[in-house]
Amino acid sequence: SAGTHAGGVDRSRLYNCIVYYNTAPTGPNYDDYSTICYSCTTPLPFGEGNISVEPLLASSTHLSANSPCIGKGSSQYSSGVDIDGEPWLNPPSMGADEYVPDNVKGPLSVSIDVNYTNVATGFAISFVAQNQGLISSSFWDFGDGVIASNKVYIKHSWNDPGEYTVKLTGYNNTYPSGVSATVLIKVTQSTFYVNSESSSPEFPYSSWETAAKTIQEAIDAGNIPGRLVLVTNGVYDVGGRVVYGLMTNRIVLTQGVMVKSVNGPTVTFIVGSEASGGGNGDGAIRCAYVGADAILSGFTLTNGHTRISEDNEGSGGGVWCETSGIISNCVLISNSAVHYGGGVHKGILYNCILTGNSTYYGGGGVYGGTLYNCTLTGNSSINYVYSGHGGGVYGCTLYNCTLTGNSAYYGGGVYGGTLYNCTLNSNSSERMGGGADSSTLYNCTLTGN
Repeated sequence: SAGTHAGGVDRSRLYNCIVYYNTAPTGPNYDDYSTICYSCTTPLPFGEGNISVEPLLASSTHLSANSPCIGKGSSQYSSGVDIDGEPWLNPPSMGADEYVPDNVKGPLSVSIDVNYTNVATGFAISFVAQNQGLISSSFWDFGDGVIASNKVYIKHSWNDPGEYTVKLTGYNNTYPSGVSATVLIKVTQSTFYVNSESSSPEFPYSSWETAAKTIQEAIDAGNIPGRLVLVTNGVYDVGGRVVYGLMTNRIVLTQGVMVKSVNGPTVTFIVGSEASGGGNGDGAIRCAYVGADAILSGFTLTNGHTRISEDNEGSGGGVWCETSGIISNCVLISNSAVHYGGGVHKGILYNCILTGNSTYYGGGGVYGGTLYNCTLTGNSSINYVYSGHGGGVYGCTLYNCTLTGNSAYYGGGVYGGTLYNCTLNSNSSERMGGGADSSTLYNCTLTGN
């Protein structure tokens, strides 16, 4: 994984390789400056002989019997032997392993790595198959009727409460009946309620009659990953909590919690605070911190701000997200940051609207995030001393987004991003790239920049 771009490889040449399951806000597997041929990765890169389907690995280093990577490499780039000391065939396989059916034998062990074992319904757990030895295939059984084969990295969630035994079985010629490992997952229904006008709040806030008055109280009432916090109409503008350094957040989402409004962003507001004065911006409060695997859905986040700091703590005026944090169906308006991401710093955004957010250094709307079906209007990043980059977004990957009327010193709409099927209209820059600068665009429309 990488914090900004190219979780797998950056500015590299790859032949007969597998580059999959890596993570980064931009270019999770590879950057646009890499040369890739006869390799398996996604999205499908330019270059001869590449494929983008899942490699169907039997382990982190070995191919399964039905992997699409078998025989898809080029003999021009193979020599010697593979990871097991077996000679490469012609044509060779992609990756480090040449699959030779008769040689898949010997000692075999399997185990399961899992990030959580006690979760709420609907929360997806990440599983990793830690298989050792030569293996021909593997098989997952999640205990709810769902099965999967030849997946080293896989996620799964359960809709109903209960205890589920997850079983992983690996096979080779020595163990045709398989070798198995299991892990027990406990799934519960866990919901908490918030009403700013609640007349009788009572811990643990498990009904509307006993709802918490603040969102943070309800978040803190549980610790099960994936638990749901339902928030009814209101303006939530009190409280604050520090996560990193000195920066205060109005609410803090941790442990994979989902915080969701009942009636959407037009009637449910999370409001930050401007600085109270002072040279360092003391008193500034951002709207929200969204931690790993947490989800914030259906709010208007406004008036969030950050203070001056020596590092990127001053980023994310509206929301600071961890890379896997999610914001969906939200409106972010009139937030500002002294570093990066006036609206949002990193994270994954679905169906969001970002308007009138600003920052000094880069990403008036969003910095370092992944956006799907979002609209960015009138965001800005202009700093004549250090120059501002990406009025709409900086260092992001965008799918089916619209950027209109954003402005920056470099890259009025976008700087340093990768865009798919996006529209950039009436954006402007002081120096270069009214629509886009230092970016890669596929099937996009640019007018009036």
